[in-house]
Amino acid sequence: ILPKNLINLIFNFFYFHYADKVSQLSILNNLQKQQKSMALITAEQTNEEDLSQFLDTILKSKLAEKMWNKFDSDLKGVVETDKFNQFLILPVILYKSTLHHRQQKERNNGLSPRQHNVKPNLDKKAIKSDVEHLAIWIIRNYGEKQ
Repeated sequence: ILPKNLINLIFNFFYFHYADKVSQLSILNNLQKQQKSMALITAEQTNEEDLSQFLDTILKSKLAEKMWNKFDSDLKGVVETDKFNQFLILPVILYKSTLHHRQQKERNNGLSPRQHNVKPNLDKKAIKSDVEHLAIWIIRNYGEKQ
C-alpha cells in the first residue's frame, strides 16, 4: 500500500483537467504559455489579419455551426470547459494555414502555393499547447459555472 502523501503527489502530478482551478492557474501563470498565447492572437505583420479578426469571419460563416455542433454534442448550447481547448484548435489551424498560404502567394508573385507544393507546418500537439493559455483565459474571464 502506498502512503497517502505519495498518492496525493502522484495524483497532483498526473491529474490535469481544464475545469480544475489549480490546473487553470498553473497554465495562466506559465510565462511561456502566456507568450505563445499572445503571439497567437497578435498579427505578425501590421497588414495581416489577427486571430480575432479571423475568428469573427469564421463565426459568421457556415463553418461556425459545424464546429459548434461537433463540440456541443448534447445540444446544451455550450462548449464544456474540458472541450474548449479542442474547440479552439480547428480555427487556429485554419488561421495558420490561411496565413501561410497568403504569405506564400505574396512571396511567389501571386501564384498559388499549390503550384509550388509548399505546405504549412501544422503540428496539432504544438497548437494545442499554444492555445491552452488563451482557452483558460477565456474560460476564467467569460465562462459560466454550470
